Amino acid sequence: VISTNNNLALIYIKMKDWSAAAEHASKVLDEDPNNLKALMRRGQARLQGGFLEQSKKDLKKAQKLDKDNSYIKKLLKICTQKHKEYVQKQQALYAGMFGGGGKGKGKKKKKNKDKVTKKKKEEPAKMEVDNKENDEQAKATNGGDDAVKK
Repeated sequence: VISTNNNLALIYIKMKDWSAAAEHASKVLDEDPNNLKALMRRGQARLQGGFLEQSKKDLKKAQKLDKDNSYIKKLLKICTQKHKEYVQKQQALYAGMFGGGGKGKGKKKKKNKDKVTKKKKEEPAKMEVDNKENDEQAKATNGGDDAVKK
């Protein structure tokens, strides 16, 4: 049962079905809480699924069991980096909601950047409309010329 679920967890990781991989790795860990492969696989599945704190917990436990495992170190590094990025995004979000914590300059820059981005997005649309209008005007003009030539 342990090897079957461990293998299924690996297969689901390869298929990028993170919840199924974590489920099968958890079944292994129910039977054997110190199974290194299951801890790594559940940690990886949780990491990819966005459950960073749970992933870190699994990977730290796996690292205690095998301190020299480079794959565990790599996953922990990725997990730590993603967690930092998540915290930074949350801080930026809440700073924007609650007045920026005294950092009004950053907020203004962001608004100006958004205005520039919006203008850039609107410009191609305007150009397309202008081109269509020019085409219609040209047809009308050519239609008039053709009528005169005939």
